Amino acid sequence: VIALTSSDTTEGTVPTSITFTSANWNVAQTVTITGRDDQIADGNVTYTVTATASSADANYNVGQVTTLSVTNTDNETPTVIVTPTNGLVLSPGSPTRTFSVVLDTQPCGNVTIGLTSANPSLVSVAPSTMTFTTANWSTPQTATVTGIVSPFPATYTGFSITTTVTSGACTYAGVNPSDVSGGLFFEAEFPYTTCETQTITLGAGTYKLEVWGAQGGKSGHGTRGGYGGYSVGNITLSESTTIYVNVGGTPISRTSGGCNGGGIGGAAQEDSHSGGGATDIRINSTSLYARVIVAGGGGASGCSSSLGGEGGGLVGLTNTSGSYLPDGTGGTQTSGGISGTNSTNGGFGYGGNTGIVQTWPGGAGGGGWYGGGAGSNLSGGGGVGAGGSGWIYTASAYSTWDSGNHSDAVQYLLDDTYYLSEAQTIAGNTSFPAPGGGTETGHAGNGYARISLP
Repeated sequence: VIALTSSDTTEGTVPTSITFTSANWNVAQTVTITGRDDQIADGNVTYTVTATASSADANYNVGQVTTLSVTNTDNETPTVIVTPTNGLVLSPGSPTRTFSVVLDTQPCGNVTIGLTSANPSLVSVAPSTMTFTTANWSTPQTATVTGIVSPFPATYTGFSITTTVTSGACTYAGVNPSDVSGGLFFEAEFPYTTCETQTITLGAGTYKLEVWGAQGGKSGHGTRGGYGGYSVGNITLSESTTIYVNVGGTPISRTSGGCNGGGIGGAAQEDSHSGGGATDIRINSTSLYARVIVAGGGGASGCSSSLGGEGGGLVGLTNTSGSYLPDGTGGTQTSGGISGTNSTNGGFGYGGNTGIVQTWPGGAGGGGWYGGGAGSNLSGGGGVGAGGSGWIYTASAYSTWDSGNHSDAVQYLLDDTYYLSEAQTIAGNTSFPAPGGGTETGHAGNGYARISLP
């Protein structure tokens, strides 16, 4: 009988023994050594297998006959998991964020993780160390990052938290965990500033986007131009991103459309005025096909104490002049509004223009995702301009657009990583948040935009 023993059964095992008789003494027997997967990141471990002979035959009762050295190759990769590694954005209203640390495999002893702020004048991190043992290695531990600078920076300012293994048993000593990055961000406000595009660079994180469209122009015989709409939604960015903000303007003349797509009024007559501009936010490009959120601008009023159509909303609205029909129709999710007689239709990003064929052109359409149509341009008076539509980039919104206007939709520059959440677009005849606080029913005057934290 050959007895077999392993010096470390947690790493490898062997059969208890093999037996040779007078009948099989000259037939080789195979001994299988089975490595054990111990779920511990302890590196490659060497152990021995010993064979000892015992027999009633004194010639074979010789005791230990051999010792074999065996190495059990470790298949556990020691890893420190840090979640998340970016996107920690702090603001005055939300000055703290957390991340978690946990080990992926059981260590053979204590592992200590050190946490250090690389920007100690901006943020602090607590605790400064975390210790994982053979008992708690799989339980995540939480660290808190706190903004300590005052006041918070006016623009996005990045920070990082360094994570290091300060002491690690076995193979954890050489592990390099991922660092954590984030930024300090004070709410960004974008009032109307002529027709210039405003820009801001944001780090990875989740942000709340809000836009208000501009009011349309008031014709001499009209009561008021249509109010602007409102759109809101949250966007999650995975990396540093350039944001372009275009704030709509209320038109200052009958022959100059409101900035960012307001339609143009006709000759300087009492029944005409120009449309209000849309307000939008674009991602990594100034193209209309990079707009992720839009609030529609209001249309201009026409004759007979009329009201301009309100900006959208999914659809821009129209009001009636009562006399000089047809008035313009609102922009939709797939097409521009239809204009009245002798005026041009709205289109992708612009409101319809009133013509100059007759002496009494009507109100122009508001800008929007798709602009509103202009009112009729007739010899006796002008019709009402309609509002442009709003837009929120979601899976359902894109599907609607693609099915209704594929030739435009295929040119869109944003992929599904920029889908908005908790998003809605509201027309200017409905109550919604006002830029200065409280609520308003429709937005009057120039447009506005805001980027904040949810």
